[in-house]
Amino acid sequence: MRVSVPDISVVRASFAAYGVPTLGAVLGGVIGWALLAQAGISQEAGATLGGIAGLLAAYYAVSRYDRWLRQTWSGPVITEILHRASLGGEEGR
Repeated sequence: MRVSVPDISVVRASFAAYGVPTLGAVLGGVIGWALLAQAGISQEAGATLGGIAGLLAAYYAVSRYDRWLRQTWSGPVITEILHRASLGGEEGR
């Protein structure tokens, strides 16, 4: 049996799992660094707090996207059923 998954689904899932949290942490860190430095708090503390907040926001966004995706995605599709001989098995079995 051959099963196919659309390539775009794999790319989207990879980006959602790895890219969004990374971007959230980096953007949160930069924003926290800039905003809290203006408020008189150390830049390192601002970057750390902003990065954590950005990471949490990104994980929330990914979880919402996952819930939506589960409702709309039909999953992998069986594209072909292979016979035993075509799998490299012995003919007599």
